[in-house]
Amino acid sequence: MEHKFTDAVGAAIQTAFSEAEERKNTEVGDNHLLLSFLKEQDGYFSSILHHLNLSPKSLIDSLQEEINRSAKWAGGETKQPAASWSLQNRIKEAEAIAKAWKDDYTSSDHFLISYWKGGSDPFN
Repeated sequence: MEHKFTDAVGAAIQTAFSEAEERKNTEVGDNHLLLSFLKEQDGYFSSILHHLNLSPKSLIDSLQEEINRSAKWAGGETKQPAASWSLQNRIKEAEAIAKAWKDDYTSSDHFLISYWKGGSDPFN
């Protein structure tokens, strides 16, 4: 199945994979993607948090700490990280929301709802 993402979502996913590779993580998780969304200062997630008078900084710091505990490639070898089960499920859920809304592309707002509906602590 071909994914149809907005440019912003495509960029966030690419950033998540790049960051995981730089960190030598074996997988790219939904925390990597959430971090990518939050680091986009003018992005949808940051705008929502600022509108709620919240700063994404503490969440970004916590996500980075959690990602630092993620599995890494041993030694000097680095391979392309794979999409984790949690990331695959996050994408499927966001795409299902887009489909329910009859949207042609999966966008940041679909991912925001997906994270919100998940209701789980991103650090577990």
